[in-house]
Amino acid sequence: MEGSVALTRRHVLMLGAGALLATTARAHAAVAPLRRSTFAPLVGERFRIDGGSVTVRLAEVSSVGRRDQRGRAVARREDAFALHFTGADLAEGVHRFAHPATGSVPLYVVPVGRRRREYQAIVNRLR
Repeated sequence: MEGSVALTRRHVLMLGAGALLATTARAHAAVAPLRRSTFAPLVGERFRIDGGSVTVRLAEVSSVGRRDQRGRAVARREDAFALHFTGADLAEGVHRFAHPATGSVPLYVVPVGRRRREYQAIVNRLR
């Protein structure tokens, strides 16, 4: 086997680790960061749920956290906000919300409001 390279266990492990890192980096690059400014321009847009044909509409992006005496948010934070969705029947729990601008993002949603088909996901990345 003239000109061939011996393939050792170490080489295989290094190649596998490199492939895993490259795949992980690509997967993270395809998902937009969970920031208020990422979702705010998407109010009114539809998100596909769990890779299927079911969609919900992003109805509102609101502040969470500190409030003033009138109940208004003191500051709009990039890393702490609520997403309000309307549309299809969803069970409480984690669902993947997909949109061309955000990629596929896992969010834990709970039903809210007086009417059915209203859901909220809280994003809190405060340190």
